[in-house]
Parts: sequence; C-alpha cells; structure tokens
Amino acid sequence: MQYIGNDLSKLPLELLDRVFDHCERRHLESEQESDVPTFFPNHHLHSLLFVCKRWHAVAERRLYTSVSLGSDRTVTSRDGRPKKIKGKDICERFLETVQENTHLAFLVRELRVASDNALRREETSMHIRLFGLCKNAEKIVLYGCHSDLFDELAAGLAKTDLVSLQLYRYNLGMYDGSMWATPPMFSPKTVLGLLQRWPRLRNFHVDLAHTGYDETYHPLYPLVCTDSLPKLPLVPGSCTALKELIVSGVSSYPGQLEQLMELAPGLEELEMAVRGDCGGVLQRCMQAWSHSLRRLSVAVNYPSELSSADEYPVIRCTMPKLRHMCMPAPLLSANAVVFIPNLETLEFRGDFSQGKELARLIELSAAPHLRKINVQFYSADWHAEPHDDVVVHTTFPERMDAKIALAKELRRVCGKRGIVVEDWFSRSKEFEELLDDDF
Repeated sequence: MQYIGNDLSKLPLELLDRVFDHCERRHLESEQESDVPTFFPNHHLHSLLFVCKRWHAVAERRLYTSVSLGSDRTVTSRDGRPKKIKGKDICERFLETVQENTHLAFLVRELRVASDNALRREETSMHIRLFGLCKNAEKIVLYGCHSDLFDELAAGLAKTDLVSLQLYRYNLGMYDGSMWATPPMFSPKTVLGLLQRWPRLRNFHVDLAHTGYDETYHPLYPLVCTDSLPKLPLVPGSCTALKELIVSGVSSYPGQLEQLMELAPGLEELEMAVRGDCGGVLQRCMQAWSHSLRRLSVAVNYPSELSSADEYPVIRCTMPKLRHMCMPAPLLSANAVVFIPNLETLEFRGDFSQGKELARLIELSAAPHLRKINVQFYSADWHAEPHDDVVVHTTFPERMDAKIALAKELRRVCGKRGIVVEDWFSRSKEFEELLDDDF
C-alpha cells in the first residue's frame, strides 16, 4: 500500500467510508439507550459535507442512505440557551430538500419516520409523500399514522419495493401507557393485500391494534379494510422471499391463514394470534412450513370458539428447524416436543395433565437440545362454569398443592439436564420459597 503520510486527500474512499461508518455507529448507539425509540437525523455527519469534495461525496451518501425523522431534539443556541427543535419541523425540511434535489431522494435506502402525536394529520401526510419520493427505499419503519389517512398510507406503501417493513399504530407520544387507546390500523385482509405487492419483502412487523382487540366488541373502532388497493389475483408462492412475519393486535381468520400459507411457503419466523376456529387450517400450515420454521409464536384470543377436538394439537409432523416455540394448549400438547428434535426454548400453557406429561418426556430425554422452558399450568376446572357437572371442581388449596407438586417435579427433571425453568414460582424469591421441602 502506498504511504500517504498526513495527506488525508489521498486516503482511499473505501477507508474513508469505514471511518465515517465508525463515527456514525458510535453516535447512534449512544442515542438509542432510551427505552423509547429515537428518530434523530444523522446530524453528526453533516459537518463532514463541507470539508472537501472527496469527503462530501462519501458523507452525503452515508447521510442519506439511512434517514431517521420524528423525535424532538434539544440543542444549545449561539447564546448558550437550550433550544428545542420539533421533529415535525425537521421532517418538513427534509421533505423540501428531497423535493428540490431528486438525486438525494434516490440515495435513501432506509427510512425511519415517527409522529409524536397521531392527531397531526400533516405529519402523516409528509411521511406518505416521502415514501413516494424515496423510490429506492428498501426498508421503512413507521410509528403512528393519522386515522383519516390509512387508505392513503396503504396506497403509498403499495407502490414501494420493500425488503423490510415495520408499522406501528402508536406514536412516540404514547409511550406513557396510552397505546391501548389508539384505533386499529389495518385488517389482516389489508395486510395480505399489501404483501402481494412486495415480492422482495423478507421481514414484516406490524402492530395493528391493542392486544386482544376484537372489532365485534369495538364498533367505534372497526378494522380498516381499505378499498383503495386494486384487488390482485392470489398467486401461490408470490411472497417466497418473506421469511419473518410478526402481526400483533388482531386475530386472523381461517381463510386468511390459508392465503398466507399459499403466498409465503418459506416462512422461518411467525408470530401472530388466531381465532379459535383455526385449528384445522393451522395444522395444514404447520405441515407446509415444517421444513422452514425456526421460531413460532401463536396465541388464541378467543378460546371459546375452538374448533372440534380432532383438529388439535396442530403439530403432528417433524419440524427439524424449529428452535423456539410459544403456543398454548389445546393448539399444542406436551407430546409435540417429540416432533421438534432441535427445540431450545419452549413457552407453553396448559392444564396439570399437560405439565405432568411434559415432565415425563423431559425425563425420557425428549427434545435433547432444550435449554429453557417458560410454563404455566392450571387445574382443568379453572375456566369451567360453576354449574358444569362434567368437570371435577377443586378447591383453591387443592389447586395450589397440585401446582407446587408439579413445579417441584419439573425442577427435578429439568435440573438433571440443565434446563432453566420459569413459571409462576420464579417470579419472586417469596414464591420460590413455597417449593422448599420444609414448607
């Protein structure tokens, strides 16, 4: 390599880019220490634009490749006083910049935008306009959207060619605990309609409503099934690139699961909630994804609507790549661990009989790679009606004794294999003391 001494003008552009990358990453890490997501522009590289032409080219590309807008920022003014700069104003300035300089818009590959108040319609409008201007953006992260503009948002996103997308219905101002008060964003049907527009999409995280939302019980906040998107014929395998799908807040219907199975045959990570009548479809989904799934988390929001008993459990085939499993009974049974030979983490909820069976299988060395279980077991009559004569009702002391006995047994068999047990008793030291033999 040629010696360049102190002449930085001869520094190779590749090396200069790595130096700028180090500077950028160090500042971003310091800004992301808060629990609340931050959306600051990469102002640390701004001064590098004015050093020389060579530095300008490298810094400009880095400055606009990944853009983050939305958080308010406090700076020190020239007279030494603190000055607050609104995230909305920064977003407006950036929008004006890329409108006047289209070559800068084409540099954007990652666009992270957020609103601190979902009531600000103009802020959402600016975000949607940015999606249209930054045509080369492959990754979009959005926090908050004005409810009047859901249709426009769906139409704007449908015109992009994304690799990664994260949508959150709540804005930054709702990290005070008021997230549940926001109206739902899209319906699962709209999500499926959008998926077909992104053949390159690999990761999709979307928070549609507060956990357990059901439009039947929330008529004031119906799920938005936008009509602004032209309907596309369902083409099996059109989302083969999709590997990770996380949908929270709403429950999918059987027909929607069927469509997802046809669209995305190679899913590796799936997290969602389903309705109780999805047992049969979910069983077919497990068969279709048996050789691709690595992480699986499925919740049932409406257990009173469970399908017929012969549709459960849903895992009845070998799933060799599955490492993390989170699913309650009756969707999952303890016996399912024999179909998951490489399982490392299990989160499971069921009655005492399921817990006893799980302890038996662990002692028989089922799931040899299992390292951690997070479980919750209860009496079969826990959810039964008082007048139900089919279920044998137990008293609270009887249920507590059974819970303690099962917790001890699980710790005994898991201790032999070095498996960590997390349950009701591991929540505090006082609860753990209930398992002492001398109690």
